[in-house]
Amino acid sequence: MEPLNISTVQPIVFSKRETEVLKLIAQGKTSKEIAVELLLSIETIESHRKRMIKKVQTKNVYGVMAYGFFAGILKPEDVGLSNVQ
Repeated sequence: MEPLNISTVQPIVFSKRETEVLKLIAQGKTSKEIAVELLLSIETIESHRKRMIKKVQTKNVYGVMAYGFFAGILKPEDVGLSNVQ
């Protein structure tokens, strides 16, 4: 798998749930914490993580977060950085 080159990535559509999970991951929450918050199983959260990694064609969730910021899916306020300029 090649490194993520966000300048050449085709637009990727995340489901509403994947976007919700991504925002919680970006806040530093674990799969277990996300599962409890969303009333889902840990396995379901892990499935969302794996599906997003596959969609973005990256090695890990950090690449997904990088894409999320680049594509405007994630915003600084989503991760508690509302004062960043």
